[in-house]
Amino acid sequence: MDDNKLEAKLLKIKALAERGEGGEKEAAIKMYHKLLKKYDIDEKARDTLLFYFESLMNRKQGIP
Repeated sequence: MDDNKLEAKLLKIKALAERGEGGEKEAAIKMYHKLLKKYDIDEKARDTLLFYFESLMNRKQGIP
């Protein structure tokens, strides 16, 4: 999976893990951690990566 697709997927799963309900939320959390482990993404790199892509998505939506 290329970096852009992975980053987009992580953001979507993270959002679902934060906003989902019940089993949906639990499944998203498990999938999120599984992908981090699969692609060997550590906590610091993950936080930097997610901040960067959240900023890009906000700019696309016109949010400063």
